[in-house]
Amino acid sequence: MANRLSACGRFSVLLLEAGGSDQRLWLKVPIGYGMSFYNPSVNWMYQTEPDPQLNHRSAYWPRGKVLGGSSAINAMVFMRGQARDFDDWANLGNPGWSYQDVLPYFKKLEDSPHGPSQSRGVNGPLHVSDVSTQVHPLCEQFLKAGEELGIKRNADINGDSQEGVCIHQITTRNGIRESASSAYLKPALSRSNLKVITHALVSRVLFENQKAVGIEFLQDGIQLSIRASREVILSAGSINTPQILQLSGVGPGQLLQKFNILHRDIKPSNILITQDYKILKLAEFGFAKFISEQSNVNSICGSPLYMSPEMLSQKKYDNSIDIWSLGIILFQMMFGYHPCYMCKDI
Repeated sequence: MANRLSACGRFSVLLLEAGGSDQRLWLKVPIGYGMSFYNPSVNWMYQTEPDPQLNHRSAYWPRGKVLGGSSAINAMVFMRGQARDFDDWANLGNPGWSYQDVLPYFKKLEDSPHGPSQSRGVNGPLHVSDVSTQVHPLCEQFLKAGEELGIKRNADINGDSQEGVCIHQITTRNGIRESASSAYLKPALSRSNLKVITHALVSRVLFENQKAVGIEFLQDGIQLSIRASREVILSAGSINTPQILQLSGVGPGQLLQKFNILHRDIKPSNILITQDYKILKLAEFGFAKFISEQSNVNSICGSPLYMSPEMLSQKKYDNSIDIWSLGIILFQMMFGYHPCYMCKDI
């Protein structure tokens, strides 16, 4: 957003980031994502409300708290998603969201070794790497096992078909993580009309009547505010964006009253829906099948608002690395960078 809005030079753009810089060793080397999985300095480390569909267990939702957001801490798997899901959204009354509608933008953002083609793009800002020749030979046995089960081998899971046994593609460039920050923000930082403020935790949107006119945020314990001359854009992810809206009075009135937040009669255009992917581990080293399950975001989190006291305070977390994260690191060190997966839409 900051890159595209500042590109023409006509507009002054201010980017607020709750976390800090992504210039950290463990955020650059691919193996480092295990180090950020439970690191509160770069990760919000959300825990959901108990989910009845998971026998009332709570799920861990890591979310990036750093320039680049979750793209700076994730496992770098590049996966567009099922074309059918986009078509379903369009058929539900959301024009412009069919797969053919969004495909040009997928192609525009990437620099893929599988392009240029009808489905893949080249020369985009985000480099996508094909690591199929770099994985351990053991992965070939997993691929053959999938084929023996009747699941076809797919050389490009982001191509014309999204089903099959595959080696995932990853967002790296010359062996270094490629995040939204390195791909989009870094090239724009030299522009005089773009300013970035880090460690700025947005607490609410400022309104005049029904119009958003600015932002209130906390930095070093001091409450500050900034007015916008043109518009305010919230791009804080699927959890923090609705949370900021609720803190600003936009959301369910009955819920906001419990927290003494003035309700504003501004209706979001759509109900927020998450598509959560549960992974059933069929064998060690990432032999997995994905199950898609739709659920209302409030049914899983209760409400993003319930996380606000936790976010606005300096809550302490355990900074240790769990056995699973350590296992991932050791596996990659012994057998090569990326495991293979068996993925099938079910």
